Amino acid sequence: MKHYNWLTSRFYNAVDIEINECPNVLLLTDCYMAEYTMFDPNTDIIQCAGRFRNGISSLHLISNINNHYPIWNRDELNGYIKCFKETYDNINLLYEQNRKCKMKQEAYKAILDTLPFTQFLTTDGYINYFAIDNYIDNEFIKGYYQNSVNLYRAFSDNEVFSLSSYHNNHYKLGDYERLHRENNAISLKAKRKILVKQLEILGDCSTELDLSFKEELRQVDKLIVEAYDKLGKAKIEELRYNSKKIKREIILTDYHNKARGNEAQKLLNLDFQIGAWYSAENIKSKLKQICKDLDMKPLKAVTSHTILDFFEAKPQQRGKKRGYLIIRKKFI
Repeated sequence: MKHYNWLTSRFYNAVDIEINECPNVLLLTDCYMAEYTMFDPNTDIIQCAGRFRNGISSLHLISNINNHYPIWNRDELNGYIKCFKETYDNINLLYEQNRKCKMKQEAYKAILDTLPFTQFLTTDGYINYFAIDNYIDNEFIKGYYQNSVNLYRAFSDNEVFSLSSYHNNHYKLGDYERLHRENNAISLKAKRKILVKQLEILGDCSTELDLSFKEELRQVDKLIVEAYDKLGKAKIEELRYNSKKIKREIILTDYHNKARGNEAQKLLNLDFQIGAWYSAENIKSKLKQICKDLDMKPLKAVTSHTILDFFEAKPQQRGKKRGYLIIRKKFI
C-alpha cells in the first residue's frame, strides 16, 4: 500500500485523485477533539467519494458520538439567531446613544465584541448571511452526531449511496470521560471525584478492554486507583480525597491484611519529612499514634528522642519549643 500526503482545506476541496485502482476509503471523525472532521452525509461524504475520479470500492466512516450536542430544528435555530441579533441591537443602540461619553462607549463596545452575533457580521458591520447559513448547517450536522440513531438515519436516508453495514459499539468510558479527567482547569480534588466516578462505571473490570481503561486511569492518578481498590469509594470520600490521609489509610489496611510488614516505616516516612522541623510534643504525639494505629506495644517508653531510632535528626529549639530537624532516614 502506497502512502500519499497532500495539503488541502475547506477552501481547496476540489482536489482530483486519479489512480487506476478503486480504493476503499476510510473517513475518521472525532466529535470532541476535532469537530471539523464531522462529515455531512448530504455533502461532505459525496464530495470525498467524488475526489477519486475513477471510482471507489467502498467508503467507511469511523466516528464517536457526542450526546451533549443539542438537537435543533430550523425554526429553533432561527429563533436562536434572532435572539442573538436582538441582544446585539440593544447594546449597539446604547453604544450609539452614548457617543458623547467615551467611557460608556468603550464599555458598550467591549460588550458588543463578545456577543455571539458578531460571528455573523462582516468586517464592515453588515450581516453575513453566508455565515448564518454555515452556522445552521453545522448545528444540523452536530445533531447527526448526537447519538448513533441519528447518525444511522442521516446515512440511511441518503439516496446517493446505499448503507451496506452498520456497527454500533458501546464503551463504558469514552472520549467525554477522558476529556473530563484530563481537564487541567479543575482542582485535584475535583479530578479525583471524576476518577472515582469512572472507576465505579468500570466496576469489576470483567474484560481486557475494561482493564485497559483502568490502566489509563492509573496513569492519571495511581494513588486514587489503589485507594479505590483497597479502601472503596465511601472511605475515600470520608478522607475528603486528601493524599496524606489516603496514603495513611492504605498503609494501615495493608498492615491489617498482613501485606508486607514494613507499614511502620511507611507511616514514619509519611509523618516525618526530610528537612522539616517538628516540636518534641508533636514528635511524641505522632509516634504514639503510629503505635496505636498498628496495635504495637513499644518495648520502652515513647518520647521525642525515640525519633532518633529511625532518623538522623538534629536537636533544635525554635522559640521556647524544643524539637528536632529531620536530616535523613536511617532505613529505606
